[in-house]
Amino acid sequence: PIGMAAGFDKNAEVYNSLFKLGFGFVEVGTVTPLPQYGNPKPRVFRLIEDQALVNRLGFNNFGAKNVVDRIRQVNDDVIINLTTGPGARIVLGENSNPVEFGPGTTLTSPANRVIHIENIKPDICSLDIGSFNFGPHIFVNSPDTVTEMAKKISATGVKPELEVFDLGGIRQAKALLKEDLFQKPYLFQICLGIPWAAESSPEIMMTMKNQLPDD
Repeated sequence: PIGMAAGFDKNAEVYNSLFKLGFGFVEVGTVTPLPQYGNPKPRVFRLIEDQALVNRLGFNNFGAKNVVDRIRQVNDDVIINLTTGPGARIVLGENSNPVEFGPGTTLTSPANRVIHIENIKPDICSLDIGSFNFGPHIFVNSPDTVTEMAKKISATGVKPELEVFDLGGIRQAKALLKEDLFQKPYLFQICLGIPWAAESSPEIMMTMKNQLPDD
């Protein structure tokens, strides 16, 4: 299906109208846990010679709770999935002092990464498994961090969507499932094509699918 990507309907205000235009799915957002203004204005610029626009809106939005409440008021049969991914990025400092994290680092505590899940209680939420090089930066989900987040998610009754990016992530997820924090059937999402995790190909998809638990 052809869908509308995030960025057009930032606050879930017109997604039903977009469905009526024929889109197969609509992503709303980007939505952050708390409301934020985005970048200072002016933040949209016209490049006349290039016949282009530069968008520097930033993540201006009303916050996750506002957006989720708006969707639930209109569509109570919609399954709402919120991410816990933000807060895992490390940008290393200059080569002369790499232990000083650079601008763009978002690393935060497990508690901060799931506080919106505890407050909003969506139907499901993502739980990223494993650490790897994410483009030019590092995506960090240590075993202790993932376990702590899993415990907090389990306490809310929200079903986790276990996002795995390579075979190592599946192995880590299987170890986590042995702690009996989540109910069956388990929900996995195989994420392919992200540099520098598993490549996107039918062969790799089937290899990872065959490593998932039976239940």
